[in-house]
Amino acid sequence: MTDNAPTARYGCRPARIQPGDYELPARIPLTQAGRIKPEAVVSHRFPSPKARQRTNCSTAAPPGRKILLDHTR
Repeated sequence: MTDNAPTARYGCRPARIQPGDYELPARIPLTQAGRIKPEAVVSHRFPSPKARQRTNCSTAAPPGRKILLDHTR
């Protein structure tokens, strides 16, 4: 990609991150109300310093599930 848009890797292919893709404040009330269930899509959770472990684990994650890097730990 030639522009400066950030990208993230999901599986083996990069995905473009667009403004608004991660508007967490809008999703917090939905999660608190039980309308969004993060446990349904998160297969593993790692603190950021252990991000390298994620690469070993990502191929073992069930289809449709993602690994969460927790920057608060």
